[in-house]
Amino acid sequence: MIRRGEVLLRRGDIVTREHLQALEALGMVGESRRFLKALSLGIFIAGVVVLEYLYLRRFAPLFLGDNTLLFMRLMTVCGILVLHLLTLRVSPVFLVAGAIPLVLLTLAGWEVALGESLLLFPLLFWAWRMDLPGGLLLFVHLFSPVFLLGKKRAERKHFTRVGEMLALFCGVLGILFALQEGLSLWKALAFFVYGGSGGILASVVALGSVSLFEHTFHLTTEVRLMELLNPNHPLLKRLMLEAPGTYSHSLIVANLAEVAAEEIGANALLARAGAYYHDIGKLKRPQFFIENQTNLNRNVHERLSPYLSVRVIIGHVRDGLEIARKFRLPREVQGIIQSHHGRSVVRYFYEKALRMGGGNISRDVFRYPGPLPRTPEEAIVFLADSVEAAVRSMKDPTPRRIEMTVRNIIRAYLEDGQLDESSLTLRDINRIARRFVLFLNGMIHARVPYPEPVEESVHGKS
Repeated sequence: MIRRGEVLLRRGDIVTREHLQALEALGMVGESRRFLKALSLGIFIAGVVVLEYLYLRRFAPLFLGDNTLLFMRLMTVCGILVLHLLTLRVSPVFLVAGAIPLVLLTLAGWEVALGESLLLFPLLFWAWRMDLPGGLLLFVHLFSPVFLLGKKRAERKHFTRVGEMLALFCGVLGILFALQEGLSLWKALAFFVYGGSGGILASVVALGSVSLFEHTFHLTTEVRLMELLNPNHPLLKRLMLEAPGTYSHSLIVANLAEVAAEEIGANALLARAGAYYHDIGKLKRPQFFIENQTNLNRNVHERLSPYLSVRVIIGHVRDGLEIARKFRLPREVQGIIQSHHGRSVVRYFYEKALRMGGGNISRDVFRYPGPLPRTPEEAIVFLADSVEAAVRSMKDPTPRRIEMTVRNIIRAYLEDGQLDESSLTLRDINRIARRFVLFLNGMIHARVPYPEPVEESVHGKS
């Protein structure tokens, strides 16, 4: 053990074997050994990096193909490690390395955060020649956030909780190490304060880093999605007040999309958020959509030609995309808005045009512009939107009729090529259909009719 500031040799001292060993350990003598040490360190680093690459390719392949996430991962690790080195100059127990897994867990997922911790722990432990107490503190910082949060959805409150737990763990360990070294009680108390402060600072740095990356790169993190699901979001409040029928429809579609996404292992939170906002384009002309028209008002489309009506209906996708960009909704949510009708035909107005003008009418005039849904979440919302609208319009829904309607809609979209660009397999589609049917049967259930109130006669009173 060589303490900082300890004098090894003075001019005129006789060099002993112990002196040589200390100088060799510090790399101050022995050029050949210094080269071998550098070579072994290089081989060790290369081996750890290769192992991390194999780990990520096995458990997080999408992360390796996202240059933005790779760049943010590099910025996170480098920036926090520099801050980590600065805090270590204050106290050996003042660590902030716990911010690294917290940031990566939020931005890239549990697998990436665990892989980075597995990479950094042996590298930092060896490169900084840490002793057992320092290595244990580093282990707590790198792995506690991963196992405290696990694979649950990250929210703002989780950063505070992890920071408190890190502060408690590191503060207690700081006291134990100080007492083990025989330091005074005041020094042990200082170790407790520095260890706890490191845990709190790690959560603060992580929260600030995530917010910075979210707004700089427009990332769709789970924290951002949870904020979009808040009923007090300005767009949701407008939808509820200005287009209540569309708002009600969106809530049911969101429930359908979430249970279907959970069934096939897709991002259920993204599917729900996308379903909440998929019809926000109807805010521009809410009265042109049947769900927002009351029985007292006449359907405005009865006075319009089918060609004009279909332009208004199809235009809500373009309008929704404009509103989403104005409110800086995440790209994935914008993709759901843009593709939630694919290139399907607005059949009501197409058939109305056929009745009015004969059979020489192109279907393409009545098609949505697309694009086709690509991601599982886009395809799920696409299907949930059509299924909900069809089942809602049924006059006498029964479990058998609901299942037939769901299956027929999905079959028609498959035959029309609407799911050709999605990554869903036939097995996924079948599981989605079953989940839709199960949910809709539970939602549209029979009720016992309430009896009419019977007026009590005067003679019947006692």
